[in-house]
Amino acid sequence: MIASEVERAWPELAGRIVHVEYAANERTFDKQGVGHAKHQPRMRTAVPNLMLCGSWIKTDDAVHDMEKAVVTGIRAANALLVARGRIATPIVPLRPRSFLQRVASQVARTLPAPPALPRT
Repeated sequence: MIASEVERAWPELAGRIVHVEYAANERTFDKQGVGHAKHQPRMRTAVPNLMLCGSWIKTDDAVHDMEKAVVTGIRAANALLVARGRIATPIVPLRPRSFLQRVASQVARTLPAPPALPRT
């Protein structure tokens, strides 16, 4: 069935599909992730103009899965736009930050950053 759908979309692949594989998550599947959270990469990399985005990178935004992919994609695009002197697209927070969030953000600024991730 999957092969016929692919061939309908891309007729030039008819008869050339060697293998089809798919996976389905159990109904109890809750969180996507690559390894432990402390090992997840951040958006900025040591390579200039290379940004990571998706549901698998570490972010401070209160988002999950596909929303995380969208937010990190917008943040990566904004970083590249700002670097070129262009106007960034704002991401509007859903509500004002709480007292604890404000305190945590102040504390985070005092923590050392990994060498490849300059503080902004």
